[in-house]
Amino acid sequence: MKVEFTEVSETRKHLAFEVPPDEVETEIARVAQGYARKARVPGFRPGKVPATVVRQRFRDQILQDVANEMIPRLVGHELRERNLNPVAMPDIKDVALDEGRPLTFVADFETMPPISVGEYAGLTLRKPPAVLEVGAVDRALEQLQQRAARWVPVEDRPAAEPEDRGARSAAATKRLTRPGATCTQGESLRCACCRGKVSTSFSFRELSVRPVCKPLYEGEA
Repeated sequence: MKVEFTEVSETRKHLAFEVPPDEVETEIARVAQGYARKARVPGFRPGKVPATVVRQRFRDQILQDVANEMIPRLVGHELRERNLNPVAMPDIKDVALDEGRPLTFVADFETMPPISVGEYAGLTLRKPPAVLEVGAVDRALEQLQQRAARWVPVEDRPAAEPEDRGARSAAATKRLTRPGATCTQGESLRCACCRGKVSTSFSFRELSVRPVCKPLYEGEA
């Protein structure tokens, strides 16, 4: 077998293969024999089809099988012999295969470039101090609240006028943020301390404050 190796660049390599006709013929005969054992041809019993009939009837499939078996094996062997490690599967092209003729094809592939490590012993790194800006924690918490907040549609009453809506929202928010007022959208609750009922039927973002007294939901004693 003839193999020509070309180093196109520092990373790109080229292998050109030429397999003698006798090696190709041996592989064709082996594959054709396998077809003969399984082929069903009118006028012949299974396994009794002559090799010439099999090779004529299944010529294209046999040649395809020969190429699929020989090319990967030959390329892999040559890469190991030359100690070449492609970064990806070689690109196989220009395949020529026929009975009585040599098998020729080309394999193109890329390899890792040589890397010079250089001097690294004794190098030092300086870790910058971590500085927490004023208000950074509050801003992070606010961002988490914004992402977790949900809007709930109100369907049990008409929309309020702008001035009424603002006043109602401000009043309800003020009452909700008293100690112990933890609520979720669309629910009504009463404070366990003052027993005052707070309406939350309007749409607002979920409010959560540190509880001091226990909130009672509507319907609780």
